[in-house]
Amino acid sequence: MSQKISPQNPPSPSPGNHHRALADVLKSRLIFVTGKGGTGKSAVSQAIARHLATQAEVLGSGTKKILWVTFEDPTLPPNGLETIAQGKFYQLQRLNIDSMASFEEYIGLKLGLPALAGLFVGNKVIRYLAKAAPGLHEMVLLGKLWHERNHYDQIVADMPSSGYTVTMIQSTQNFSKLFSGGPLSKDATAMIETFLDPVWTSFLIVSLSEEMPLVESLELSDQLRKILPGTQPGLLVNRIYPALKNLEASLGDPASWESPFAKDAKDFLEKKRILDQVNLRTWQGRQYSKLPYVDPSQGIAEVSKSLAQEIQSQVATP
Repeated sequence: MSQKISPQNPPSPSPGNHHRALADVLKSRLIFVTGKGGTGKSAVSQAIARHLATQAEVLGSGTKKILWVTFEDPTLPPNGLETIAQGKFYQLQRLNIDSMASFEEYIGLKLGLPALAGLFVGNKVIRYLAKAAPGLHEMVLLGKLWHERNHYDQIVADMPSSGYTVTMIQSTQNFSKLFSGGPLSKDATAMIETFLDPVWTSFLIVSLSEEMPLVESLELSDQLRKILPGTQPGLLVNRIYPALKNLEASLGDPASWESPFAKDAKDFLEKKRILDQVNLRTWQGRQYSKLPYVDPSQGIAEVSKSLAQEIQSQVATP
């Protein structure tokens, strides 16, 4: 029986379980940012996109096009494209990928007649089959992202939560095997080949310094390695609280605390810092990056700008 993973029983990293450093992750053309819901991965993914874009401003050579991708955000137009930041040497755009709009675009590309594709996809039977076909929805979403790779220097994807990210990749793999010889199979195979290439693709798993997200992140890392052999996902802990200075006395090990509840704000921050250190033993021996806590009430745009500056300070300028 396998031992339960916890801060007290961290898994031993094996030679085959290395994780990519953040600087290495950011070199890939396609960067998939994923993790458990609620870890702040949307802000982190936008921060990475902002960092990559403004790097072009720092280097001052050529014009760099960066795309930040979200999936089926109901508050944005289907396949809506907007510029969210621009400078002399860079352009950062956001694309909200929608499955039906992408499916229509894909059919238009294959038929060579976009107008005819609209009529085809508009048929109620076709729309039903497109929604009902197992895995087609997920493959179309990834396919649109993959199609855009030739239009941008780098793409950063705010992927769905852990389990659905795996489902999207597995669905694409299934199409590459089940429909051998057809256009869907050829494109699905090419997509998987791209995702397997570390020069083209990297994965960054975002977690919080809490036991459950940390454990689930390692499980996700193992799943990605299994379905995409050779993959070395990067690991990142988000929302790390700052350590307080000049404490009168250390609180010691959490097991010795009289109460887990904080007496005041100072006590809360110190207890949180200690718990962070204890929980991070789960990732003992693994390479990972940290990002500080930024007040989320500022909104994702302002949070991502702050995090982009932190990323810049951590990643050496090439």
